[in-house]
Amino acid sequence: MGNENDVAITVYQSQGDCMGNGRDMVITVFGHDRAIDKIAVSSFDRTVNHYGGYNKDSSANAYCATINSLELNGNSWVFAKIVPENVQYPVDSFFPLKFDIILRLDDRAIQRIMRELNSQDLARALKGENEIVKEKIFRNMSKGAAQMLKEDMEFTGEILISAVKESQEKIIGIIRHLEQTGEIVIAHGDMIK
Repeated sequence: MGNENDVAITVYQSQGDCMGNGRDMVITVFGHDRAIDKIAVSSFDRTVNHYGGYNKDSSANAYCATINSLELNGNSWVFAKIVPENVQYPVDSFFPLKFDIILRLDDRAIQRIMRELNSQDLARALKGENEIVKEKIFRNMSKGAAQMLKEDMEFTGEILISAVKESQEKIIGIIRHLEQTGEIVIAHGDMIK
């Protein structure tokens, strides 16, 4: 059996329940460590606003936001994502992201992410990271901005691990959001057709 990168998830919908008829499909994945325990597919009625368009604050969006904000015990995790039908998603796209996901992003994606960040969060997030991750960030900044960030990291001194993790989680949230809106692409493993 191959690794989890060799598996893809595709949502097929039954007749009469297509997204064009006011339904959002959501995949919820439950797991622990780097293993998937359960995959659930749900459909949600879309809510129509008073202008006749679909409401961005739909029940599916609220469900995903709630599920993705849960903190589970131990190494357990859960992730929910709204998906269109007949699109393959590599299984590893549903695993919780770690900060070293930056290494799987191209330079344009990193530059797009950095437009959403404040320098304090970036300095804290990089404080506990390896040199490869730091260098990937620095080379996507102007020399002056990279030098200022390095100085911020140096003058910050020792900080709590919880502060580092909090800043990393903010950045991971931005990465996840930009991926879901299609503004960036995270390189995932190959999919089986």
